[in-house]
Amino acid sequence: NKEAFKGGFVHGNEDYRDQTKKGNGKHADFRSHYPTQLRIRKYPRGKFLKRNIKNLSDIWKENKLSIITVILEDGELKDHDNPVPFLMVSDLENGVEIRNKSGQIIRPRILPKNIVRDNGRALAFKGSVALTFTDVDLSIIFDEYKFKSVSIYLCMTSDADYLPEWFIKCM
Repeated sequence: NKEAFKGGFVHGNEDYRDQTKKGNGKHADFRSHYPTQLRIRKYPRGKFLKRNIKNLSDIWKENKLSIITVILEDGELKDHDNPVPFLMVSDLENGVEIRNKSGQIIRPRILPKNIVRDNGRALAFKGSVALTFTDVDLSIIFDEYKFKSVSIYLCMTSDADYLPEWFIKCM
């Protein structure tokens, strides 16, 4: 499910908005961190299959990786001093359509209202939104945000394992 995957994580510092800074700046680049992550993380091994779960905590109980479509209502950062909020405004503005197996839309995009923005990131929103995440992203979101309610629409899981040794040796 392509909606679950995100690109790079970039965020400007709100404290310097509308200012031009001169001199040498600082940045953090994790490009060299990537090979380490390939070695130490588990990845999907096999097909993703639908899984019925009752509680959100069940997502992380087995040796599985998940892609989950959730409906979030009234979200807000737990810590308003968080320098890099995780939820992207563009995701909230687009949401996801929920479709059946034949591709028919059974629930159109649910979009929130009153998004509180910070340089492309969401600090809070009112209303509901349907979004799809990986289990890793969802755990970060639950660490950073509180919601009035969360309901699971769909959970797909795959067995998890480390990348093959032959692949790791090529890095």
